[in-house]
Amino acid sequence: MRLSPRALGAALLFAGGAFATGAAFLPGRFGFALLLSLAPLVACLRGVRPLRAFLLGWLFGTLAWGVGLYWFPPVVAEYSAGLPGLRWIFFLGIIAYLGLEVALAAWLIRFLADGLARAGLSEAAALAAASLPAWVCVDGYFPPLFPAPIATTQLFHLPLVQSLDLFGAAGVAWIIAVTNAGIFLSVVGRGRGLRRWAPLAAAAGLLALNEGYGILRMRAVDAGVARRVEEGRTLSIALVQASIPFSRRRTGQFVEANLTAYRALSEEALEAGPLDLIVWPQNTYERRLRVSAEGRVTIHGEDAAAVLGRDLPYPARSLVTTLAQVEGSGQRYASVLFGPERGIEGVSYKRSPTPLSEYFPMGSVFPFLYRLTPRMNRIQPGPQEPIRVGDARVGVYICYDGMKPGSARDLARSGAQVLINPSSDQWSRDRSVQPLQAFAVTRLRAIETRRYLIRSTPNGMSSVVDAVGRLVDEIPIDGKGVLRANVPLLDGAPVAGALGPALYRLALLLAAALFVAGRRRGPLKS
Repeated sequence: MRLSPRALGAALLFAGGAFATGAAFLPGRFGFALLLSLAPLVACLRGVRPLRAFLLGWLFGTLAWGVGLYWFPPVVAEYSAGLPGLRWIFFLGIIAYLGLEVALAAWLIRFLADGLARAGLSEAAALAAASLPAWVCVDGYFPPLFPAPIATTQLFHLPLVQSLDLFGAAGVAWIIAVTNAGIFLSVVGRGRGLRRWAPLAAAAGLLALNEGYGILRMRAVDAGVARRVEEGRTLSIALVQASIPFSRRRTGQFVEANLTAYRALSEEALEAGPLDLIVWPQNTYERRLRVSAEGRVTIHGEDAAAVLGRDLPYPARSLVTTLAQVEGSGQRYASVLFGPERGIEGVSYKRSPTPLSEYFPMGSVFPFLYRLTPRMNRIQPGPQEPIRVGDARVGVYICYDGMKPGSARDLARSGAQVLINPSSDQWSRDRSVQPLQAFAVTRLRAIETRRYLIRSTPNGMSSVVDAVGRLVDEIPIDGKGVLRANVPLLDGAPVAGALGPALYRLALLLAAALFVAGRRRGPLKS
């Protein structure tokens, strides 16, 4: 069967759009592609039934996520059981599941467009209108394994994402939806002259307004930060990163040697002057805690403060993150603030366990899934409140908590003046893409809350991100050393903290309104 030139062109455009969409989620400056890469899929939905639209979207999404998560197969091999062929089936199943996000968007676009066409709109206009809420809805409500919202792709140009403090990630999703709809409608619409290009001009106008807000907001935030620094309202922090190989951690064989390496880096950090806080990465303090029902914390039966005093024998507060067995609640990750004079001064638990690494979605319904992942640490969620470090209030959230806005937003609203995210990306076995993807998602938290973000990892990249999302300093991937920083203490609650998912809900309301509008003319005739 030979494809006509038109069909071949459509297939190439479809595949190009899928690959460009996936590439937008890779590190680098590929994010601009998402401003137009969804339009080819919408173009392919012309004249098809909703079921076929669903299948086209599924193919598009599966191809896109295959590109964006090409590093993932070794993770499946690490945590799953069975033959290599079964592991590849498992991987393809995960990618196919993620592809459902685009499949649902495509189905919704075609479904709503059918109704709008009955109400008198042209097919192109109906598809463009339906695409606006559809893309935003799936960005906000599809249950992801890897919560990388559309906004993550636009960090290549910081003014573009400054509206996160107003509307959260939903605002950027709306911008992406509008630009793709404008391009689609201007290219395939039936208008002529200026009328034909009016949708594209409207999208360009929205981008320009957003750009203007971003530039002005960055200047205002920078001015506020400068005032805090001038007033001396800062917290002196050091990050230590030893890049000890994953094979030498969490085995129980090298605990003392690993502690020695991190103690040496901590002492090196103090040689440059006093510090308010030294932050160790997640999983580098390898002694496990036990928390009784009364709140007593022990390590191997001994008072935890005494053990921490021996392990951290230097004159500075330390934040260490390790596993804790909490009586009556199961196993949790805990960040413990230890002061050499006052002992344990605060504890913050991980709120969102990592899917496929620390819990299996639907695992409580289908327990056999845990037999497929025998090396998984099953982690339970725990509470978070700001921790006091002297006069400063610090919001600590662990690893995967940084992939979602909830922890950072709630901690900022509770008074946290700086955010700290102890994390570990060594589980992925990837050293080039996954750590940067995770870092990109966590950078959104700094912009949404207008707080400095401190991210500490065992093997990079440990980093300081300012309140507009700029990378201030870092210890690179697989680097070893100390990063010292005076971090401004910022207050206030951005609008996004109060609005939460309001613009995602607006997309739901618009989809419902389009549905109602499309049903005013009665059912579609066969």
